[in-house]
Amino acid sequence: MITGIKRLRQTKRWAGLAAFLLGILAVLSVIYFIVILIAAMGAATDDECDTGGEQGGVVEGRISVIESPKYGQTAMMHIADAVHEKTGISARLLFAQMGQETGNGDSSVAKHDHNFGGMTYSEGSTIGTKGESRGSEGGNYVHYKNLSDFATEWAVTVQNGFKKAGLGKDATVAQYAHAMKKAGYYTAAESDYQAGMEAQAKKYDALKGNKSLAKGDGSSGSDNSAEEDCKPISGKWGWPFKSIPKKGPGNTISGEQLFGKSSTRTGGFHDGVDFGTVPYGGQDILAIHGGNVKKIE
Repeated sequence: MITGIKRLRQTKRWAGLAAFLLGILAVLSVIYFIVILIAAMGAATDDECDTGGEQGGVVEGRISVIESPKYGQTAMMHIADAVHEKTGISARLLFAQMGQETGNGDSSVAKHDHNFGGMTYSEGSTIGTKGESRGSEGGNYVHYKNLSDFATEWAVTVQNGFKKAGLGKDATVAQYAHAMKKAGYYTAAESDYQAGMEAQAKKYDALKGNKSLAKGDGSSGSDNSAEEDCKPISGKWGWPFKSIPKKGPGNTISGEQLFGKSSTRTGGFHDGVDFGTVPYGGQDILAIHGGNVKKIE
């Protein structure tokens, strides 16, 4: 009789343990289904926000761009085509934005840093290095080794803004400019940025019909490769300003700023040429003698 009671008590204990484990399983199952339901609701919300139709593709891996020419409108077309293939964003919009940032793709930053998107350097950059100064805006542009490096990093940036705005393959210049403004890509007035893109989009349309119209094209700007370092130096002196005459009307350098004898300098001799009063007009200042840059402070 006592043995039978002990067995009954043991059976009840096992039954209680089984019920407890089943209860835990039931709770875990409920939590699992709640998580699945929340994920499904989130996906539905994303779909509701997509007002532009088909989304661009996902940016994966390196983007290969035709590396010649190194700058100019043809280079921008090569970049736009390559980024379009990866993202699905219209090449026309991509070209228009690069044109807005660099004119005809031959700005100093485009030539020297292969940066056609006005990309700003930060310590976390994994592809580029520190490039030209941004002047009064502060900081530096990103310097990219080549067009492919630029396209690879830039594509991620524009794709993020494009997708957040829910834009599709039929997005207009106005929609794209608004999306980039909202994403914090630029600080200029949206109306001005859009107008600049509209003008560049028209240039793209013309170039698609006749690529021989491309402006600003060049093959330089290849980051001082070993091949360039081996080129012979002419040894000739040059004039650093293309639009300012060296002599005659329009020249503003006085005799006291030239190299040589001087009545106002200490020792009566000026050992250089000062260009401080010349109206540069925003143009690039060229080197006055050939040479190789060994160090930049």
